[in-house]
Amino acid sequence: MQTFPMSAEPLIGNPTVALSNGYTSVIPQYEMLSQERGVDSEGKYVVTNSRRLIAAVGTGLTDYGVDVSLLGGVFLSQNYLVVDYAKNKFSLTPAVIGTVNRVSEDLRTVCENSINPASPTTALA
Repeated sequence: MQTFPMSAEPLIGNPTVALSNGYTSVIPQYEMLSQERGVDSEGKYVVTNSRRLIAAVGTGLTDYGVDVSLLGGVFLSQNYLVVDYAKNKFSLTPAVIGTVNRVSEDLRTVCENSINPASPTTALA
């Protein structure tokens, strides 16, 4: 767990994730940071230190031993993940969450093809 003093909050900003195909996603600071939290003596999840910030970013080892940052739910809070198992393909599109960095995302079509539903069968009398 990584914590920061409250004075560091203005330095963190809204990180942008840029993928190699040109897709970008901005993670708003309010999704990344909160006051330091933990479990109290009654087992409740509470603020344990209101003078420190905790970042919702973890780390993990890749299969070749390099430590990388993990955004997980923080990244997916700003993106829709569409998985097509039949085609072994996934895609991302911006989630409609409001304005970040003074930019508001518009709804976009994410389906490639429309599929016509089968004709309804006529019940036999």
